[in-house]
Amino acid sequence: MGAMKKYRFTCAALTAAALLAAFPPPSAAEVGKTSCLTEKAVQYKSVEISASISAKYDNPYDPSQIEVSASITSPSGKKLIVPSFHSSGSSWITRFTPVETGKYSYAISEKSSGTASSSPSYNIDVTPGEGDGFIRKCGANPYYLKFDSGRPFFGLGHNIGWVPGDKAHTFEQYFKLFRENGCNLTRVWMNVPWAMPFEMDKLGRYSEGTARNIDALIKASEKYGVYIILVFDSYSTLMAETGPWGEESWADNPYNSKKGGPCKEPQDFFTDNAAKIYYKNRVRYIMARWGYSPNIIAFELWNEFDAPAGWVAEMAAYIRSINPHGQLVTTSMGYPWSNNFEESDVWKTGGLDFIDYH
Repeated sequence: MGAMKKYRFTCAALTAAALLAAFPPPSAAEVGKTSCLTEKAVQYKSVEISASISAKYDNPYDPSQIEVSASITSPSGKKLIVPSFHSSGSSWITRFTPVETGKYSYAISEKSSGTASSSPSYNIDVTPGEGDGFIRKCGANPYYLKFDSGRPFFGLGHNIGWVPGDKAHTFEQYFKLFRENGCNLTRVWMNVPWAMPFEMDKLGRYSEGTARNIDALIKASEKYGVYIILVFDSYSTLMAETGPWGEESWADNPYNSKKGGPCKEPQDFFTDNAAKIYYKNRVRYIMARWGYSPNIIAFELWNEFDAPAGWVAEMAAYIRSINPHGQLVTTSMGYPWSNNFEESDVWKTGGLDFIDYH
């Protein structure tokens, strides 16, 4: 009897081994080849790191499916977590701008399918540069702005919110005129139907064409010394009634339940939990792809929309939690025009750095 039990156990073990050989379990996700694409790392200039990630996911823009980031340690020992973005295939990109000189270390990590993995640690030597770094509120007087270098910043310029399509070269022409006429500041709207449409076709999916054009726009701003307030949305995306310029686009907004989104009414955008998650995913991507740039002076949540104070505070705090580069945060108000809206409630939230008044 004992021999029979032993025989049955051996057969079962052999059968299990044969099944594993025939149908091996899916390989675990891992961080593969990692390399610094920047030939020479310079203080206040962007550094780009590429990593190959083997993982299974349906949507690379959804951090609940796959989340890739870089853990960076500065020469002074400051720890930074920089979100990464999907480039193509298995390639993920991390962009960051060093504000110190000396030896940085970094490792790329990924989380997917309930597992996590990391690359080995690598070093980058950062040499002194001639730039000025990011624009901050002045510590001695928060009503003034200054660069990391200590040089003061005084902005003069105007909006560029109506460039049709994804025409980065048109922005460059404006920036050239800015420099020729002593201007150095602008507001650029993204994610509106007529300019830089980013999350307009399908919820949770972003336009790679628009992303490449914003890449080019930022390069042009660096070339001509123009600093950008990057606006995430404009009031028209939540506008249901006919606007004076035909700008209403709630009917085509992917957050609209009639388009498959979670919101029955425009105001649901600010209260629906699923809508908030989708929005934060988009914000995370924006920080990953463009948060590196010192030529972005601020991120603006809304152009001319009376967003609730609680929502503004929540999203401003989220930006600060995932953007180690620390650009300023603001919003602006105006629509719905009939609102009896107490703007001071928004400015009192404590999450905004300056008032963008209309």
